[in-house]
Amino acid sequence: NRKTFKIPVSDNIQAELIKHSPQIVYTHIEHILNTAAETGEHPVELKLGNLIPIPKPGKPKGPVKNLKPIILRSVIRKILAIIVINRTFDTIRNDIKITQAAYSPGRSTTELVFTFKLLIEQAVCAENLTIHLLLLDMSRVFDTIDRGIHLTDLKNILEPDTLHLVSLLLTDVTL
Repeated sequence: NRKTFKIPVSDNIQAELIKHSPQIVYTHIEHILNTAAETGEHPVELKLGNLIPIPKPGKPKGPVKNLKPIILRSVIRKILAIIVINRTFDTIRNDIKITQAAYSPGRSTTELVFTFKLLIEQAVCAENLTIHLLLLDMSRVFDTIDRGIHLTDLKNILEPDTLHLVSLLLTDVTL
């Protein structure tokens, strides 16, 4: 049995309450999200979040670099994010090069490390074979995201209505 996360988030609504609500609640949420998608009008909770610093495991307390930021979002925003992920995942995944394994079902860093190992073995055993590998540390990549650039890139592969939903999630967010 999977435990459900029951802590209220920025809107103080537990996801469990929504999960077990009557149909009228779902109809109301549908109306809110459709209005946001069509007009851009949205509840303020869609753009709010509470930033909570959590100590990284095994790191000494004190320095900010030893904290992991967790953002608690509203339930309505989480619902919209799930909708956007479901609508965009296959399209975006098809546009990402095969060499990128992060966040891809059935792909992992282990697969890339194994590939590098094979290439290095070939380079060691072969004559006149040169291999250049570029390895990037992506541990802080999300600290430096330029959302405007991402929206511009997504404009080339997503339908306008889906891009609008993504934009609702990425722009003018307040912590």
